[in-house]
Amino acid sequence: MALTSQGVAQDDLLPPDLNPVQAGLETSEIVALTLKIFDSTRSSKRHYDHVAPLDGFTFGLGHYPQSGSEKFFGSLRDDKDGKAYDAFLFRSHQLFRSREDAWGALARITGLGNDVQPTKDRIESALNRTIFGAEFMKRYRKHCKRKCKPGEPDLYHEHQEWLVPLLKYVLRDRTLVEWQIDYWHAFLIQPASLQAKRAGIDSVAGIIGVASARSSAGSWGKKIVEAAQTGKLSHNGVTWDWNRHPFVVNPTDDQLMDWRLLARWQWYCSRKGKIRNRSRAYFNEFLADKWVLATFDGGLSGIKDPANWDPSNVRPK
Repeated sequence: MALTSQGVAQDDLLPPDLNPVQAGLETSEIVALTLKIFDSTRSSKRHYDHVAPLDGFTFGLGHYPQSGSEKFFGSLRDDKDGKAYDAFLFRSHQLFRSREDAWGALARITGLGNDVQPTKDRIESALNRTIFGAEFMKRYRKHCKRKCKPGEPDLYHEHQEWLVPLLKYVLRDRTLVEWQIDYWHAFLIQPASLQAKRAGIDSVAGIIGVASARSSAGSWGKKIVEAAQTGKLSHNGVTWDWNRHPFVVNPTDDQLMDWRLLARWQWYCSRKGKIRNRSRAYFNEFLADKWVLATFDGGLSGIKDPANWDPSNVRPK
């Protein structure tokens, strides 16, 4: 494999529109299974090069791409061994040499002017004045959804001429994909693991369940932890007894775990008002062989029926 002077692979560019597991990268069991659940349908798009205003620049940013981007790029810049940053610069040089329009847009906003060549030094300087620069990125700390309101800072739309083609290319570099996996694990899965343990659902299924809740709203992970302290999980007038199995008087630890996993799942569906794609995948992976719901059997029927997240309608298999 040919390497650059910085040790970056020249040709190791992964295919577009895949998640790391689909691309054949080795990951831990928990990362692979979490991606399987989260990227359960084509519309989920948990890809390393998915650049969109709502779902971020990578599977690592979720639905808060703008407010999360400063930490994402800052962590990449400050990565301890520097390989990810070197790979980013190398791929940026490749992209800007082939996309004069993208380079021209970046050069203009960074004061380099028109008709300047995209040398490595100029590219690094321009990136350090933009996405790798604290002063530039602090403008974009507020979260916007598909499009910010007129006049609000809007990273995606203000800079899409150069930023979108750049990221859709560079984030496919194998070194950067591996870095994204580590980043995703550190900021989502590891905190979910700690909260799952505190909540009494310390298992792969429990960790992924808490990660799903956290990715929808950071406070939801805390709510699940609180259930272990208060003994109940509640939403919209419905309560799930966290410490009492509805069908077994003296449950084993495994039986109580099974109930808590279902309770967390129903509570989440109640908060979302539907059984979303990844909740369907989660049910089929961890719950379908133990529980029967009112009108939902793991397919598409009953995904908006509140009876399916009503604990009084549950029965064990």
